[in-house]
Amino acid sequence: MAIPSRSTIILGPAKYTLAYLKTPPSTYDTTSWFTDANQTVEIKPIKDIGKVNLYGMEIDSFLTDEYVTADIPVDPRLSAGNIAALWPYANTLPGTGLFTAHDCTLIASGADSSLHTIISAAVVKMPDLNFSIEGPLIGPVGIMGLRGDTMAWTDASSLITAAASGGTFTDSTLTNASLLHQPYTVTFGTDLVAIDTLKGVQVKFALDIGTVKTQMLGTWQRFLRSVSVAATFEPVGQAYDKVLTMLNVQGATNKRGSSLDAVSQTMTVAGVVDGATHFTLSKGALHQGSYRFGNADNDLRDGELAFVSTRQFTAGVQGALFTIA
Repeated sequence: MAIPSRSTIILGPAKYTLAYLKTPPSTYDTTSWFTDANQTVEIKPIKDIGKVNLYGMEIDSFLTDEYVTADIPVDPRLSAGNIAALWPYANTLPGTGLFTAHDCTLIASGADSSLHTIISAAVVKMPDLNFSIEGPLIGPVGIMGLRGDTMAWTDASSLITAAASGGTFTDSTLTNASLLHQPYTVTFGTDLVAIDTLKGVQVKFALDIGTVKTQMLGTWQRFLRSVSVAATFEPVGQAYDKVLTMLNVQGATNKRGSSLDAVSQTMTVAGVVDGATHFTLSKGALHQGSYRFGNADNDLRDGELAFVSTRQFTAGVQGALFTIA
């Protein structure tokens, strides 16, 4: 048996660089980030396999599709580039393709100078946000990679490439001050103004994404069907009946079939240290609230409040669901 050289044992983290479409359209830029902690990232080329059966017995298999997936944690920097690239669907119209004629690459530059490139990448899961002094601020971003535009299965370097050199691990935009770690307050219209929360504010993004798959090319496009945003937190220090009043479950303005948009309000999340507003839910409707009874740590009477975004229109034109800054 041949003894391998230690030089063949490759380890270490990477810097991730994603190309994205800027506003206005037809201009492109890139943004970079590292993982939040010592977390393992897997970039996976995926093969979908079909089965050939004869008289009830599996006798062969065949390729039906090929693509790349990656779930990549993100360090706590809310830079303009990261915001534009990782949360691109705040105001995207239904039917919009996620992959464009301009291939947006996802590059992993290893600490060893290695270079792995997804030829055409798109965000298929926007990172959740955890506005809390505890835990990561930004969750993993979900990336999907397809073949480059106009590229065939038989084309070399059409899906993903790997090279031993060419990667740049350093990031000149990284500073200690850019890494956000602080408590946050939340404001909801006039009902809650710059209040403290028990565990911070958790924001979750949901995407409904469709697929275009052809006979010759397999998966060739993903397109957006819908986007929704939900924010949850446990309020601290509110009047005994505040949650009940906000839920509006009874009284003259509470009627079956009434729109929750009519009682929705703008929600903002602001940093206590930097004083900046980092998240705005353009219009949020309170869907859930509760009262809690117990004797455990942090068993405050007011339970979790859950707010869901409602889409706004101005002169028939849809507005953004959220803003991150």
